[in-house]
Amino acid sequence: MNTSREATRRRVVVIAVLLVAAAAAGFGLSQFGSGADDASDGDAPAPPTVTPTQNGSGSAGGDSNAGAPAFTTTTTATTTSGATTTTATTTPGTVGVQFSAENPENVENTLGEVVHLEGRLTGTLSWNVSDARNLTLVVSIWTPDSGWARQRTVERAVNDTGTLALARVLDAPVTYASGERADEFNNSNDDTTALREGYVTVTAFVAADGATIEAQSMDSYAFSVANLATPSTPNLSVSNPGVLGVSNAAPGASGRTETVVTNDGDAAGALDVVLTGLDSAENGLIEPERGVDHPGNGGELASALELRVALVRDDGTRTYLVGGPDAYVTAATLDETVLTADYPLAAGESVRVVAQWRVPAATGNAIQTDSVTLNVSYVLTSTT
Repeated sequence: MNTSREATRRRVVVIAVLLVAAAAAGFGLSQFGSGADDASDGDAPAPPTVTPTQNGSGSAGGDSNAGAPAFTTTTTATTTSGATTTTATTTPGTVGVQFSAENPENVENTLGEVVHLEGRLTGTLSWNVSDARNLTLVVSIWTPDSGWARQRTVERAVNDTGTLALARVLDAPVTYASGERADEFNNSNDDTTALREGYVTVTAFVAADGATIEAQSMDSYAFSVANLATPSTPNLSVSNPGVLGVSNAAPGASGRTETVVTNDGDAAGALDVVLTGLDSAENGLIEPERGVDHPGNGGELASALELRVALVRDDGTRTYLVGGPDAYVTAATLDETVLTADYPLAAGESVRVVAQWRVPAATGNAIQTDSVTLNVSYVLTSTT
């Protein structure tokens, strides 16, 4: 979702780390914070090389094949529109992908900055494969500087023949770009409107006895970025981004952290808080973790760590961004999304971002050395 503002309004963006959770030998939890030129548009990029399973520990990366398991596949042609069908040489059958990518909302602000882009993919998947067992769907996204990255992977059991609506399989908009990847579409030229274009691929793999048959299709999306260059005077600061430093956060432990977000300008603004990513890492295995975990499983801490996050005003009024008054949310269930939009913040006003965490007492040794990082963007746009 892109937030668009009228002329004479100013947007200020601060990208920060909301929470970094780390379980070391004795378990631990900590938090810290962190502070583009024009994106260049060109010809359509070459499609990515995609495998059914992502290599490595599961972090958000590209689609390199290094270390990936071996699969017997057919050669696949890729088109920018329409269906692509491939035929296996070892197992009779075909797989087809046909889809279109929805254009994201146009962006309009005084800095020409892009924070978050998303859209729905509509189309169909079809297959006719003898002894088909499993369908794996991989969505990859392209941005001008970073290139291709795997955005989403969906798996389901299938029969030999079938057709599925892509919207039903994905069940939610696809994030085309967020955070630093969205910055690559910025328009830094004052008083101009730039047209931007990005790309999405959908790769379908159908696994049968002795072979995996694949098909891939690519589509583009387009939008405009208007740099209005007529700023008013709100301003955004995020203080105390590193207040949390908790060690030995073993099962049964809990804690909290506070970050202060301030409109230190002289005009009222509307605050958006956007979760731009969650990274989970294993960080190696130690005793006694080796007895319950295995290399390559990915970090288990994200599935154990429970959170609730709220905006708290000076009068105690709370607006929950994650969880609720009586509810925590497991970190692993969080995804790139706008946590809150148009939260009013008057000139000179501050609001606290209070994150509370806990690790259930029943959590086992598998989380040792694991870490979880939540990345957020704070966006303040003038309302006068």
